[in-house]
Amino acid sequence: KELPESLVVIGGSHVGVEFASIFNGLGTKVTIVKRRPLLLEPIDEEIGRRFAQSLPRQGIDVKIGAAVKAIRREGAVLKVVWDTPDGEQGLEGQMVLMATGRQPYTAGLGLSQLGIKMDGRAIAVNEHLATNVSDIYAIGDALGKNMLAHVASYEGEVAIIIFLVAISSSSTLTKCGDRM
Repeated sequence: KELPESLVVIGGSHVGVEFASIFNGLGTKVTIVKRRPLLLEPIDEEIGRRFAQSLPRQGIDVKIGAAVKAIRREGAVLKVVWDTPDGEQGLEGQMVLMATGRQPYTAGLGLSQLGIKMDGRAIAVNEHLATNVSDIYAIGDALGKNMLAHVASYEGEVAIIIFLVAISSSSTLTKCGDRM
């Protein structure tokens, strides 16, 4: 509807940096507040350092090492607050965007009934994307790692190839081929 005059982005992953850049390009005053010492973790340390240097030149303020402890409404603005060794600090924004990470949503899929091992809320797989249950593979956000569409697409292609190689070397395919 309307662009905010100011935006505080909490989190400096690829999602946080991407949205900060978009809103900045549209004319919004943007500040990224990041708890950990590096932007774009775990992509690449050098790229993260370069982004931390280049974003301020583009007009995006970056606060590193700021573990947000509260977001308070103060009239028409939201105040984001964090602790520092020198005491409490904060800044105001018309809007706040939480970009602090995502969790896989696997509830209700019946995974425990199938006996599939989990790694927290993520499905545990080996290097071939196979679960501990024969002939069941997992890809994408359900793995809880690089939760990006292009990564999921690639994992899907890899899983299909692995599955096709597995069934082409099985005796089931040979028996099926003998019947044709």
